[in-house]
Amino acid sequence: MKNKLILPFVSFTMVLISLVGCQKSIKVCDIQGEVFDSTCTSVVLFTLDQDYRFQGLEIPLVDGKFTHQVTYEQPEVYSILTKTGKKRNRDYFKFILEDKELPIQLYTGSDFNKSFADGGRINKEFKLYNDSVFGKYKQSLRPFGARIRELHRSKDYYTDTMNIIDQAMRSGPSKEERKRLIAAFEELKKTNAHLGPEALEIQEKQHALIKEQIRKQYEYISDNPTVISYYLLYMDVLHRQKYVDMDLVKEHYRKLVDEFPNHPYNEQLANIFGSEETVKVGAKFIDFTLPDMDGNEHKISDLVAGKIAVIDLWATWCGPCIAKSRALVPVYDEFKDSGFTIVGVAGEYKNTDGLAYMIDKHNFSWSHLVELDKKHRVWEKYGIPNVGGRKFLVDEKGIILAIDPSADDVRKVLKKKMKG
Repeated sequence: MKNKLILPFVSFTMVLISLVGCQKSIKVCDIQGEVFDSTCTSVVLFTLDQDYRFQGLEIPLVDGKFTHQVTYEQPEVYSILTKTGKKRNRDYFKFILEDKELPIQLYTGSDFNKSFADGGRINKEFKLYNDSVFGKYKQSLRPFGARIRELHRSKDYYTDTMNIIDQAMRSGPSKEERKRLIAAFEELKKTNAHLGPEALEIQEKQHALIKEQIRKQYEYISDNPTVISYYLLYMDVLHRQKYVDMDLVKEHYRKLVDEFPNHPYNEQLANIFGSEETVKVGAKFIDFTLPDMDGNEHKISDLVAGKIAVIDLWATWCGPCIAKSRALVPVYDEFKDSGFTIVGVAGEYKNTDGLAYMIDKHNFSWSHLVELDKKHRVWEKYGIPNVGGRKFLVDEKGIILAIDPSADDVRKVLKKKMKG
C-alpha cells in the first residue's frame, strides 16, 4: 500500500511559485491526420480550457488530410473536431500529446466511435480507460435516456402539478407570471416533487451508477498518477462538482501538481479552487485589469471605487446574460447619479465586432471592459469557467453583497442604502 501524502490545503499560488525554477523540456507532437468524410473542409484543434464553439486552431484539409505540430512542455489532452464549411460538428475526439509522430483518423456521424489516435503507450491507455470504464458507464446509462424520452412523450415524466407548470410556461406567460412559475418549479425541485414515480426511480438509479463510476475513477487516479488521471480530475472540477468529494479531488490535485510541475492544469485549477474561498457573499471581489473597447486598460477597483456596483460578467453570445443585463437598465438609469454604477465585462472570442452593436442595441450605457479569448482568466478566477457569465453586487468597500441578484434585488439594496 502506498504512503499517502496529506498536506494542508495552503495557497495554490505558493505551490506554483515554488515551481517556477523547474527546468523546461520542449517536446514536439507531429500530428498526421486523415478525415473519412468528403464533406468536411477543415478540423479545429483545441485544449480543455477552450470553448469548442468559438475557440481553437482551424487547420484546412487537403484531400481529406491535415498535418500540424504542437510544441509543449507537459503532455495534456487535446480535442479535435471536424468542420463542414462554417459549421463545426459537435462530436470531438480527444487524444494526448506525445513526443513523436501521431497518426489520427477521424470519422463522423454514426461512425464517429471508429476515430482513433495510433499513438504510444499513453494514448493506448487513454483509449483502454475510455472503452472499459467510461464507455461501460455510458452504455449503462443509455437505456435510461430512451425511457426518459418515452415518459416525456406520454406526459408521465413530471407529476400532475409540474405538468401544469410546464404547460403554463409554454403558453407565453407574462414576465411576472413566468417568475411565479419558475419559483414554483424551484420549490418542487428541492424535494424532487416535480418528478413522477418512474422518473424519480430512474434518477436514483442514474445517481447510483454515477457514484459507482466515480468510485472506480478515483481508484484509478490513486493508482495511476498520469496525465490521464489529471484530465479526469480536471473534467470533474468543470462538470461534476455536485457528485464528487471535493476534498478528495483537492488531495489528488496536490499530488498531481508535484507530479506535473508547470502543467497548464495547475494554474487553471488553482484559480477555480481559490475562487471557492474568495468569491462569496461577505468577501471582497477579486480585482483585475482589462482593456476597454478602445484598448485602454482599467483596473476594475478604480471603476467601482466608493460606489455600490454590479460587476457584470456577460457575453454577446449568452442569451440569459443579456436578458439579466437588460433588466438592470432601468435600475441603472434611476440610480446612476446616486452612487451606483455597473461595469460590464464581456467575455468574447477572436474579436469584438459584435460587442458595440449589442451594447447600443440594448442601451447598456455603463462602462465596458473586454476579456478576449480568456486571456486574463477572469472567469476562472471567479469560479465560473464553464458558463456565459454572472453578476456580482458589491458595496462601496468592494464587499460582495449578492451573487446573481435580480434587478429587483439590486433596487431594494439601493433604496435601503439611500434611506440609511
